[in-house]
Amino acid sequence: MYKPEIQSTLDEIRQSIPETSSLWKSLGVDPHRLGHQSLEEVCRIQKLDASTVARLLGAMHESRSLQTAVILELSSLPEICNHIEFDQHRRLHEALDALGELLSDAETHRFVEAKQLARLKATFTRFQEEFETHLR
Repeated sequence: MYKPEIQSTLDEIRQSIPETSSLWKSLGVDPHRLGHQSLEEVCRIQKLDASTVARLLGAMHESRSLQTAVILELSSLPEICNHIEFDQHRRLHEALDALGELLSDAETHRFVEAKQLARLKATFTRFQEEFETHLR
């Protein structure tokens, strides 16, 4: 199982696991303000166990690839529609959160570095490709 090093900065972790915004919010961590600090340092400041937080982050990373299985033969049409809608809304919110974090980073620094701009473009392109069928 992937587990980030406690010496990794929050910015590095956020690049590896973009969907961490809800975890940071729940832990009372502002990743925009503390992004340059190591996970170990942030956990010390917040009085959190760095090893436990690293395990949580690892679990989030692993769960990215897990999909909820739907057995079509046992599901009603409304249940199938609800499943598809829920999954698409979840993915939309994840993409919008990632874009929001990138834009906040750029705004905080009052400039956009090429690396951040490339991340923004890549995130937007993935979002656009995934939801293109809904836009037709």
